[in-house]
Amino acid sequence: MAFYLYGRVTQNGKEHFRRVRKVKLAGYNSIYNLWKRNKKPINRGWHISADDLIKELTKDKGNKDSHRVIIDFDPNSTWRIGLVEIVDIYVYTSGDPKQGKVWWSPIMMRLRDVYYEEFTSKVSKDRIEDRKKAFDVTKTKNDDIFEFVYLQGDDNGWNWGRVGQVNATFIHKEARGYFKKFFCK
Repeated sequence: MAFYLYGRVTQNGKEHFRRVRKVKLAGYNSIYNLWKRNKKPINRGWHISADDLIKELTKDKGNKDSHRVIIDFDPNSTWRIGLVEIVDIYVYTSGDPKQGKVWWSPIMMRLRDVYYEEFTSKVSKDRIEDRKKAFDVTKTKNDDIFEFVYLQGDDNGWNWGRVGQVNATFIHKEARGYFKKFFCK
């Protein structure tokens, strides 16, 4: 997965999102910085809104109306394009509060489909990259998707689990219905 900041632009009377730059959420980057701003909660949950994340990434020059944080969930694909927007990040940071040590932080991200396209045969990387650079806002979907990932804590630099790889799955509405019963006990 790759994470990007997109900016809202108007072109020919239509609103588009145009890729601004690649961004980092893990390591000692956005999520870590927002944890510090939230007074470093340990052994409790905390929340990052899309607005919080965008303000962090733009140094308070952007917000959820002007920008989006988009995940390209299959950046090396030559047969599909899959982009989802981060709406909310819910984090539970575990550790030892007496020593200020963090062990790990399971994360539930609420996402929204924004662009998905499959091709019947392989397509050139250039053609795919051109389509990812900007997309029409009016063609975005509003279906929520949930993804569970985790970060390893302080000693490991707040990196994604499994040796720096993002290891996760998207959980669409139907699957959430199945899993919901396990959260409501």
